[in-house]
Amino acid sequence: MNVVVLMGVDNEEREISLKSGRAVANALSKHQCHLIDVMDSTWLESVLNLQPDCVFLALHGQGGEDGEIQKLLEQHNICYTGSDEIASRLCMDKMATIARVREAGYLVAESYLWDHEPYCEYEFPVVVKPNCSGSSVAVRIVHDGDEFIQACHEASEYGDVMIEQFIKGKDLTVPIVEGLRLSPIAIEPNSEYYDYFAKYQDSSTRYIVGANMDESLLNALIDDAENIFYELGCRHWGRADFMLTEDGQWYFLEMNTIPGMTATSLVPKSAAHCGMSFTDLVEHIIQQAILR
Repeated sequence: MNVVVLMGVDNEEREISLKSGRAVANALSKHQCHLIDVMDSTWLESVLNLQPDCVFLALHGQGGEDGEIQKLLEQHNICYTGSDEIASRLCMDKMATIARVREAGYLVAESYLWDHEPYCEYEFPVVVKPNCSGSSVAVRIVHDGDEFIQACHEASEYGDVMIEQFIKGKDLTVPIVEGLRLSPIAIEPNSEYYDYFAKYQDSSTRYIVGANMDESLLNALIDDAENIFYELGCRHWGRADFMLTEDGQWYFLEMNTIPGMTATSLVPKSAAHCGMSFTDLVEHIIQQAILR
């Protein structure tokens, strides 16, 4: 099998993308695999010359996960992993995603786009985050007006800023891979919020596959995640994030159309729990793309 792995992107998630790309390429060592950084201006020409059976996208954030590269690949009729241009663009926009999921009848946190006013429309605490960024970059829980302004200005470095009502509960993520049914993971950071540090640098963050949930609730959560995945037009694989409250309600937070594939990433953790190796997971995702 001839596979190209695209990684890189010029944004705040570049280093995570490079790690994901290298991990995927290592998993494909028995195949004809070519690792290409999209920061190379000739990347598309290289892909066209290689004529791969499939392109594995290990791209995170704006410029890689927002539909632009997907659009170019589609224009050249190149098979690639992950959601298409339209779904990728939608899911990159957290506010638009939340609106679609709310219309479909699922619970979501109340939210609005910051209009640069020095006050918050909701009672504190609230969550401040970039509307079109991932890896929990510049995400903060704020408790007062001074924190609010500072957090909004920090998040605005990455574009529009989303203000979200804080929901107290447990972080849950549901890996979605077509053809598989993977277990949700409960995330217990050693801090107030599952931020960039807790994701990639803090070894004390705990991940509980199965989330210690009753089987019927677990299956209901997986069903909701998969239904939302298709409601948003996604395909092949992704990861849905939720917040589980003490009364057993889960609130949808966001859909990740190209989850991380690093040593600490969550989709591989869940796959490993059901006995699937990293290599088998990568090959399975590629096969889903080829079969479509």
